[in-house]
Amino acid sequence: MSKRIEVYFILYLGLLMAFFGIDSEVADYIENQERILAQVAKSKLKNLIEIQKQHQNNVNDDINLIFYLQGDFDKDSLDAKLFFKHNKNENDTFSVDLEKDSIGGFYSALVKRERFNSQSDRYGVQITYKAEPFFSVSSREELLLDFGKEELVNEIINNIRSEGSNIEDTLTVGMTIIPDAKIDPVFFIEPLQNPLNSIRGLNGKIELIVGGVATSDDYTLTIDSDRSEYRQASIRKSGNAASIDLGSLRNNGEVTVTGRNLRTGEIKQETIAVLTFKPRFKNKNRHRSEIYFNSPFTFDGTLTNLESLSDLGRYSLRVTGLIDQNVNSHEFEFNDELQEEGRIAFQLYIDGNKINGMSHEIKVKKPPVADIKYLDRDGRSMTLEVNAYGRGNKIKKLHIQSGADPVGTPDIEDHEQGQTYIQKIKLKESIGPNIVKLKTTVFSNYEPKKQKFEERFHPL
Repeated sequence: MSKRIEVYFILYLGLLMAFFGIDSEVADYIENQERILAQVAKSKLKNLIEIQKQHQNNVNDDINLIFYLQGDFDKDSLDAKLFFKHNKNENDTFSVDLEKDSIGGFYSALVKRERFNSQSDRYGVQITYKAEPFFSVSSREELLLDFGKEELVNEIINNIRSEGSNIEDTLTVGMTIIPDAKIDPVFFIEPLQNPLNSIRGLNGKIELIVGGVATSDDYTLTIDSDRSEYRQASIRKSGNAASIDLGSLRNNGEVTVTGRNLRTGEIKQETIAVLTFKPRFKNKNRHRSEIYFNSPFTFDGTLTNLESLSDLGRYSLRVTGLIDQNVNSHEFEFNDELQEEGRIAFQLYIDGNKINGMSHEIKVKKPPVADIKYLDRDGRSMTLEVNAYGRGNKIKKLHIQSGADPVGTPDIEDHEQGQTYIQKIKLKESIGPNIVKLKTTVFSNYEPKKQKFEERFHPL
């Protein structure tokens, strides 16, 4: 709540400056305000990269460090270095580049032992990085909780994207390096997903870290499964990382991966459970059933548990009806040029495969006239909700002619599909069993610009 207050205090300062006519200050304020709001949004992603797995493996006389990094960032934009610092001598430092592996979220660096000035002392390890942030559905929702208005959140995110803005930060690695310490290689295979959860019908992939070996030529991997379709999986190795492509996941089951160290003959096994589930839209509650002329709207087809940046690249939409278009995205943005009544239908595809049941239809309509709803009656207290429909259409005034008195000032919310005007009222006292007649007039900026309403209320 305090963060939201801070945001509105910033906006309030701008209104004060505008009121006193300080034009130059207002211009500077608007620019600074956008910068401040962007910094607030970036702060929500300050820890956007997480180390989910890490592994140290000595290769001959050198040290190989492997990290599995995940988070809300563009994997291809990551510019990262491993920074080594002597535990006691602050001037004894150096860094090496952290390279992206061809498999999944693996990043690694081969550190030459000769780079360490002291071979028997301890060195701490950090990852310094610069990366382009990705605003996932969950991070958008966190910003919406702080800022309160979806339009403001979308504007902030779009500004950050248009700037090509990167976030810089440092991660402390829970690892200490002693260059001449003897580390006996321990052969192991470790799946990154166990269980492997997937939407039914999508391709499934198991990613593995293989430890205790120098290269992919030092080990073999084989698989077995209680499901015959998973026994035909393809295996790809790259250094200490490997991926197993199971193909389309139609059934629950188990996959057993067997690794053999070709240098020592050692064998390790891991069993991974495969769990499939029905797809469902992440933001179904935001899917509109109808929109109005000249009213832009964004349809979001993101599925629950499939919202990482790499996952979003797998989405496409088939749009039919008033619009006939194939969209290589999880979103489709309507412009403000729709002027014809009809329907628009969406069908979701993942990896080019149609996802049954994941479709939605929207009706495009001429904006209806403003209306009024009588809500939350409690004795003589009540709320009037007046709605104007269509982008730019507004309620100019609500006049209560008889039957009630307004309580406080109205609460007005503009949105992409119109405006909602809320006024609390208190009904007049009725004498005996007499009915209270509430007469109101609504003034709007579109036809009909003046409407009269009358409703009768029995005493409670």
